[in-house]
Order: sequence, then structure tokens, then C-alpha cells
Amino acid sequence: MIKSHDPWTLCDSCGFQYRMSHMKRTWQGKYVCHDTCWDEQFPRQNVKIRTLIRPNINSRPEHSAEAGTTTLASSAAQFATQVVVTSVTGFSYGSSIGIVLDNRNTFWTTISSDCSTTTLTLDDRLPNAATSGNVVYVPGLTQEEFGDKLGPEDI
Repeated sequence: MIKSHDPWTLCDSCGFQYRMSHMKRTWQGKYVCHDTCWDEQFPRQNVKIRTLIRPNINSRPEHSAEAGTTTLASSAAQFATQVVVTSVTGFSYGSSIGIVLDNRNTFWTTISSDCSTTTLTLDDRLPNAATSGNVVYVPGLTQEEFGDKLGPEDI
């Protein structure tokens, strides 16, 4: 039965002319005749893979695993911008420094002094106090390079 509102159209696959009611739309958006050119889409093609994305809360690398260590020679108050260390071996202007605070967190910042003395000026203020004897990490210095400067508790 021919409908008055059923226009003629060309099959995008074979090129023959058919009524629109005789056509099917493919998953690619083409119109094809459903008798000869219609092909079912592969059933797994529309499967959407969902991955579980977990934000990495602590995205900074942990330097302490491969770092050499020294200690604080004197206590540093909260919000201090200078610390006194027992040794400046491995430190230089702009290098990283990790200071273990009294709340057991390691505070990482950079040095903004020339490191000619054991008093180091920090780029950032200490968020918590640090007691004399707390560990200070030197990221570019391994335990072997630091040698005899380590205390007996660090070995």
C-alpha cells in the first residue's frame, strides 16, 4: 500500500530508489533498504566502558624514601621562616627541604638562602612547630652520599 506522505528516497548502500517506509536508518546515520542492504549493528559496539576515577589526594611525590637526612639543631616555632640544621651538606639555594614537624607531618618547601651557614631561610612559613632533633630531608642526597653525617638513630 502506497502512502501519500511516503516520499521516494535512494538507498545509501545500493543506490536503488525505495519509499521511505521501506528504509531503515543505520547506526552510522545512513538510510538503507531493509530487505537487501540492512545489516544489524554488531551488538557489542554500543557498550560503554565506565572507569572508576579516584582522585589522588596526595599527588606530591614522597621524597623521603630516597632522601638523605640531617636534623634540626634548634627548635623552630610555628610560622617560622628560618631553621637551624646540624649540616648543610646537599642543600643549595632553591633546593627542596623536608622538615618533620611536631605533628608528625613532613613539611616540604624550598630554600631561599645561600646555605653558607647552618641557618636556612625558607620560602614558606612552618605550619606547625618543629623541635630540635626532628629529621630534615635532603631530597638530592642519598644515605650513601651523606656518609658519617647521619646520627645512630637514622641508620
